[in-house]
Amino acid sequence: MLKWQQQRQIILAIALGSVVFSLLRLSTDSTIGKRSLATFTFPQTVPLPGWQTLESQAIKAVLDSTTNSYNAVLASQKYHYRNRERLLEIEMRYTATNSGDLENYLMRHTATKLKPGQLLQNMRQEQGIGYYSLFTEKGRSRLAACINPQGSSTVTKKQFLANRYTYDLLPQRVMSVLLGKVSLLDNRCLWVNLSMTMDGDAASTYPVLEQAWWSWYRWWSDRFPQQ
Repeated sequence: MLKWQQQRQIILAIALGSVVFSLLRLSTDSTIGKRSLATFTFPQTVPLPGWQTLESQAIKAVLDSTTNSYNAVLASQKYHYRNRERLLEIEMRYTATNSGDLENYLMRHTATKLKPGQLLQNMRQEQGIGYYSLFTEKGRSRLAACINPQGSSTVTKKQFLANRYTYDLLPQRVMSVLLGKVSLLDNRCLWVNLSMTMDGDAASTYPVLEQAWWSWYRWWSDRFPQQ
């Protein structure tokens, strides 16, 4: 019995020492939980079932004069597709630091102009994919969302943070964070913005955008950039 108590005390001492060491590192090392990201380049072509690939090109950064937020975009690409008479555009932007707020992203990184609360008026959720928003702007029907590193797609800051707290703050990630292999909170996002000219009214084009989005999400969720 005495031997077991001694072993237990040793185990507890080691565990306590590990916790103290981790807390000391977190409080003294400003780089803990932060790391340089690997470079990422969008592929020139991405297959989209039911659509003919036309071309793609890098997106010119949109400067937010108040925050210079364009610097947070690590890579961007616009893809063009055709399905008979319909033309589909898909904009992709890879960001490292963001709040997960779709409205804020569109305002700072794109030329899209929205009314307050417009994104929430037609926010939808698809099982196995997540949240996305449908809206119209400048005569085009649009679908936008954030593909997360872990968890389903999101539209709002609350949804984004729910994914972070669920998938990032796990005990098994502590050592990887301390060793600088991963960030404490993985605030990266693949922002997606699909759009096409309205065919009569938005109701007739929304289902087309949704079908394209579901295929697009599945392709990218398996190919999210590595940290």
